Amino acid sequence: MSKQSGYEAEPLPEVPDGRQQYLMIPNFTGMLDEFGDWIAYKLRCLLQTQLYPEDWFIIHPDEAQSTAMVNKMQVTYDQKLTVIRIPRPLITEAQRNGNSWEKVLQKRSGAPLVQEIESVSNSSGLIVDIFWGSGSTCTSLEALLNYFGIVPFAYLSLVDFEPNEQNSTSSGLPKYSLYQWYNPRTLLSVGG
Repeated sequence: MSKQSGYEAEPLPEVPDGRQQYLMIPNFTGMLDEFGDWIAYKLRCLLQTQLYPEDWFIIHPDEAQSTAMVNKMQVTYDQKLTVIRIPRPLITEAQRNGNSWEKVLQKRSGAPLVQEIESVSNSSGLIVDIFWGSGSTCTSLEALLNYFGIVPFAYLSLVDFEPNEQNSTSSGLPKYSLYQWYNPRTLLSVGG
């Protein structure tokens, strides 16, 4: 799929704060355009092999590639999935505050996004992203859910660029990916 869809640099607006841009990743947009239905089917099959709660929703960064993947997933669930998209600037702002969402959300009290999250407070969250690079986006979204008292039940991506033997995040959240490709993301050097 990657060979047929080609490669590109990671879009700069999607690079987590303090992380280095991937200079070459699969053209996920092209891949999802061409193979998205099959990928969504495979993701659903992967989810069905795991135990997950009856009442759940998807939360993901509001970025073109993650959104395209989730849109394809919704089709396999007959559009019945609740989906919450978190803008990258909000994730970046929370990351700059040590993944504390309090200040980020204080400014947005009563905003539609806050109301959306509050509306799923009795459900469990599935954190979805197109790929796992360093785990910083997952950590931020997990902190957001925790802020609202929501328990995430798993993390799901198309590709894991930093696979480990435990198949879990640093907090112990189960981590599932269709593909594993070792390509770690590094921190930008500070001051030099």
